[in-house]
Amino acid sequence: MPKLPKWPPWVKPLTAVSTPAASRLEGSERRPAPKAEFLGPADPKETLSVTNRWPPPLARASRSRATGAAAVALKARAARAARAIIKSRAQTFARIPALLDNIEPELSILTPRQMAARAAQLFRNELAMPRGFGGEVPAMNLKAAAWYGRYLRAKESQLRRRRAQ
Repeated sequence: MPKLPKWPPWVKPLTAVSTPAASRLEGSERRPAPKAEFLGPADPKETLSVTNRWPPPLARASRSRATGAAAVALKARAARAARAIIKSRAQTFARIPALLDNIEPELSILTPRQMAARAAQLFRNELAMPRGFGGEVPAMNLKAAAWYGRYLRAKESQLRRRRAQ
């Protein structure tokens, strides 16, 4: 029979299989709490059932805080990525305005104010509809169209101001 390794001092090897009812926790002897009132004699046969939760609640709380911070960072990263995609699509609409007609017919021939308002209205309608996976693509296109309409409106008002001077 092979020789078993020596156990570290903090590990107590199991010598026999014990049932939870027969297990005794060291240091769990009943003692009165300081400043406790005496109500009557204690029953020596009374037992206490203990459930061991793993991981402990404090570890779970700190892990959830760390997970929460990671989720916030992930959300911020996703928001930056979404803004970059919307910005690139708005730039594509600026280069090829006819692509706006894929979103809604005749969207490209509207005035900038009408285009921004119509795209914003379609965006709100798109968000109100229940979608599954992949439903964010039309919403991003509509948001980009609204950005492009606002850009054109700002450019138009800037030209008007220059002409007035």
